[in-house]
Amino acid sequence: AVIKPFAWIFGARGDKNLGFEQLKTAIQKARYAQTEGRIVYYTALLEDQQYSSAFQVLQKLQADYKHNFVLYTWATDWFRRQRKNLEGADYFEKVYEGQLKTAPLMAKYALLERAHLLAAQTLKAEAVRTLDRLNAIPGSDRLLETKVQAFRKTLL
Repeated sequence: AVIKPFAWIFGARGDKNLGFEQLKTAIQKARYAQTEGRIVYYTALLEDQQYSSAFQVLQKLQADYKHNFVLYTWATDWFRRQRKNLEGADYFEKVYEGQLKTAPLMAKYALLERAHLLAAQTLKAEAVRTLDRLNAIPGSDRLLETKVQAFRKTLL
């Protein structure tokens, strides 16, 4: 929705399949803007409801930027757009388990996203328990603590 007004302003009209192919080419051959190309491509696929393809692009971004928690929020959005909140909660439980020993801060962010998806499914008590698990993990991050506190207030 955000891209469409800009596309209209810049005169970008035409064959969307050609546009997707051009984005793929730019991602493969660009020297400096591959990541930006993948981000635009992911957004375009998501807006076109090509969820499977979009998730593949998102997973590649997550693999390249293992410590970027923002990509977790993108995954949450991906699940919520499809009304797959419980599937998303299970996904983030697996992410949490995979990150706990090697990247505990990322494990905490995974639990936060899990809690968001549980709350979206109206499982507020389970979301609160997930936040409690998050708080039990050693280490702190001011931004994460602020997000957890604000979210907890919405649950109570």
